[in-house]
Amino acid sequence: MKIVVKYFALFRDITGTDQETIVIEDGSPVSFLLDAIRKKYPDMEKTKRDVLVSVNRNFATHEFKLKDGDEVAIFPPVSGG
Repeated sequence: MKIVVKYFALFRDITGTDQETIVIEDGSPVSFLLDAIRKKYPDMEKTKRDVLVSVNRNFATHEFKLKDGDEVAIFPPVSGG
C-alpha cells in the first residue's frame, strides 16, 4: 500500500524533503512505517523516542493500523515554556 508521509521541522531537515510516498505491506502499523523510514534515513534513528505521528490529521499511536492512501505526518514533540 502507498502511504503519503509528510515531514516537519527536524525530520524535514534529516530527510531533505517535506513529503514522499512510501510503499509498505497492507495493514501495517505506524511502527512498521517508522522502521522503514529509519532504514531509509539512518539519522532518524537518534530521534526514535521523539516522534509524534498523525494519520489523516488525527494523532495516532504507533500501533495504529494504516490503510492505502493514508497521510501520515511525522514531527517532533512540541516543547517550550
